[in-house]
Amino acid sequence: NTHTHKHGGGQQDARAQQNRGTQTDEQNHEVKRSLEAEITAGHVLQAGSGIGGSTCVIAPLITLALHQRSLLPLATVSVYSKYYPAVYVFRVGLISCGVLYWLSGIMIRRQTEFWWLCLVMGVGLQGLSAVSPSENNSVHVAFAAIYFVGGATFLTGIAIEAYRACRSKMFHPLFKREVKPQHVFRVFWTLCVFCWCCLLGVILEV
Repeated sequence: NTHTHKHGGGQQDARAQQNRGTQTDEQNHEVKRSLEAEITAGHVLQAGSGIGGSTCVIAPLITLALHQRSLLPLATVSVYSKYYPAVYVFRVGLISCGVLYWLSGIMIRRQTEFWWLCLVMGVGLQGLSAVSPSENNSVHVAFAAIYFVGGATFLTGIAIEAYRACRSKMFHPLFKREVKPQHVFRVFWTLCVFCWCCLLGVILEV
């Protein structure tokens, strides 16, 4: 009887451990699903744009604060950021931004045919930050052109996707259900027109 009691108690302990393991696995899956639902490609793009924008402000301010260059005559952000230690901030910030662009592109690869443009943007951004104008201006300008053309084309692609969603009046997997495609189309169409006009202006000035 004692042996049977011990054997029964061991089985109960094993079942309890198995139940706890199953509950832990379910909780881990719930956390994973929650993170996947909360962290979207839009959030990653916003984070990358925030880091990139902050970098383009902080790096030149460091140069100006250390009196390594005067504000006038006005120049590009890369020129203000080519001095040490601002160049370290510039490179780390924009390379990190490029990595986030890669990640966002991979996240939307099944939702849009324009996902690869995020990879192009990331490569261009990382290249222009890694090679300063004083080191090799031709390479720096080439990477800058890759970034800006890739960015303008990506904005155009998202505007096209939003236009398709408006015409079909069906749910598009690229956008959240609560997001109106008409609003997305207006915003991205405005942005892409602005970017292409800026690029055209630069080309005419060269």
